[in-house]
Amino acid sequence: MKEKLLTYKGYINNLFCFLDATGKYVKFKKSRKELIENFQLLDRSNIGRTFLVKYFMVAEGDFDTYILSDLEYPKISEESDQ
Repeated sequence: MKEKLLTYKGYINNLFCFLDATGKYVKFKKSRKELIENFQLLDRSNIGRTFLVKYFMVAEGDFDTYILSDLEYPKISEESDQ
């Protein structure tokens, strides 16, 4: 399983779209239902918010399908406040 800090950009064309620190989009085709509900991913309230995203990929033919496994709000360390 992979883990990355990503910024949520919205639910676009049936994909949960996030942006990484380099400006590359990471698009998830599937997600656990409770993540969609708990983090309100189908409305606009969390667009622009950064999450710690845990995910994995499954090969489907010639393409990799990204599957969203878990989301967390990132912890802010005390060192970053200094």
